[in-house]
Amino acid sequence: MILKDALKKAIENEKIKSYCEDNGYCLTAAMSMPLPGTYDTKSWILIYYNKEKNRTIQVTVTDKLEIKDPEEPLKPSKEELKIESIKVNSNKALKKARNKFTEFGKPLSQVIINLMQNEIPFWRFSFITKSIEVITIEINSETGEITRSEIQSLVKVEK
Repeated sequence: MILKDALKKAIENEKIKSYCEDNGYCLTAAMSMPLPGTYDTKSWILIYYNKEKNRTIQVTVTDKLEIKDPEEPLKPSKEELKIESIKVNSNKALKKARNKFTEFGKPLSQVIINLMQNEIPFWRFSFITKSIEVITIEINSETGEITRSEIQSLVKVEK
């Protein structure tokens, strides 16, 4: 499922529509975790934030919707996602990130896909490898340019 379809499905829901139109919630982040070892996005988690109330709503979109009650966020992304400025969709960004990931020559365990906003929306792909490292690749959602590509160990060895 591409993010565009998940967003459409969510906003067509009367409860979500009410949270956004009547209660001041706005979309601030989207994420997907394909099945381990795959790149198949079967679901998306959409995060809506209300700045005034400091509450988030988490909506999981699959063939159905699961809407959690508003709760205090751990670390809210407070910038509203500017969906209309996204030119590179989730599939194109994933393909580009996968190509970059293969250059590292590491075996994939899990990938986490995030869309968030700074000055512009950007894609962040966190590839967790079987050798317990994370390869982070960020892609500008307007231009498709890779803006960050780095590898870090998840295990620190103390000397």
